[in-house]
Amino acid sequence: MSCFRTLLKNSRSKSKEAPAAPEAAANSAAHPGFRLWSSLAQGKHDVLSYPLCKVLLFDDSNYPAWLVLVPQVPNVTEVIDLSEEDQAQLWREVAAACRALRAIFRPTKLNIGAIGNYVSQLHLHVTARDVGDPSWPGPCYGAVPAAPHAPFARQALIQRLRKALLEHAPRPCISQAISAPSPEGRANSLPPPPSAQRRAGSSGRQ
Repeated sequence: MSCFRTLLKNSRSKSKEAPAAPEAAANSAAHPGFRLWSSLAQGKHDVLSYPLCKVLLFDDSNYPAWLVLVPQVPNVTEVIDLSEEDQAQLWREVAAACRALRAIFRPTKLNIGAIGNYVSQLHLHVTARDVGDPSWPGPCYGAVPAAPHAPFARQALIQRLRKALLEHAPRPCISQAISAPSPEGRANSLPPPPSAQRRAGSSGRQ
């Protein structure tokens, strides 16, 4: 059984899933109450946080890069559970991730997937694929055991991804703070996504 399938098997229960331990979750979230599930955090590393999504690197060197975008909204399992504003922001951020991967790797194909049959916390996979990769031309999800990067190579890849994700950030992000993990591994504060900003403004909160 692949490492990816092992990861997914650990979270059969959807409603009883515990949040990630503090060191595995973002220090701040776009929506109060958001916590990254420990099963989703496993085998992944912080890259940065856009206004809506936490962007993680899935640690698998079988592919040029495999990103996971997690909307920082509690209690959502489907894209349609998000507000219309957050759905639009999600796709802007997915497109930004695609542009970043294409700029770095020039892959044969970009795969986007929202599956969640085992880990139901809403998340989207964005994977750079090449002809000849271990699961080409089939889907990459659980196809072969994950091959973690060496620590130095992983850190270098994260730095390249972070730079490209900032360069290709969606237009609404340009005037907003985008957070990257601090040296201690925790994310800096970031503004809420559009729907949360609108709600805060209507209630008079700053």
